[in-house]
Amino acid sequence: MDCMEGIKQIDDLSVDLILTDPPYNVGKEFEKYLDNASFKQLIRKVFQLGYIKLKNDRFLIYTCPTNNVDFFIENTKFAGFNF
Repeated sequence: MDCMEGIKQIDDLSVDLILTDPPYNVGKEFEKYLDNASFKQLIRKVFQLGYIKLKNDRFLIYTCPTNNVDFFIENTKFAGFNF
């Protein structure tokens, strides 16, 4: 099952912590490279789904490349998270 479908089966406001290492979209051999708009849409959707699954005042922790921190912060905030 695709993880984007699987996460929809999790009850909203039921998760204590999300710890993830999302794709960086840098063209690694093991990942599918997306154009920038498609990658942004994917990351926003993942973070938005995570936001509605997390209990209030819980945490999303993720890794990201140092040369793209601003992109990830922007999209984390777009999903509703606060820093």
